[in-house]
Amino acid sequence: MQSNSSLVPDYFREAFPHKQLHGDMYDEEDIYYKIPKLVFRFVDNTPTEKYDQLKACIESFNGNLKWTMFQSFYGRRVRNYIITPERVYEMVADLFEKETSMGEKEYFSEEEFKFLCDNAIADIPALYEHIKNNYQF
Repeated sequence: MQSNSSLVPDYFREAFPHKQLHGDMYDEEDIYYKIPKLVFRFVDNTPTEKYDQLKACIESFNGNLKWTMFQSFYGRRVRNYIITPERVYEMVADLFEKETSMGEKEYFSEEEFKFLCDNAIADIPALYEHIKNNYQF
């Protein structure tokens, strides 16, 4: 049986030409290690519209949490894209603006951090189905 942490990454591997795809969305051995996310980048020269369409698909998903997709604020030459709950994007944008660094566990209260982890993990199977049914590369 396929694990929830690999549902979306495995689908991306099979369905989309990618240049970068970082592992599973969360650590199944320690679900409170990090808030689930997918870090990826399509092949070079992918039209911007493909990313825009995927972002619209992600943001139209109705789960326990509001999800988004954004381009990483950091990167040497090229920057990867991240699919994650919107609160994580807000954290990253806030820390970037303040020019500071902090981990998710330090930024969020323990209660909010666990809430985000639990609800994001619960959302993954439906998010996978939503992407599969609503996004065409």
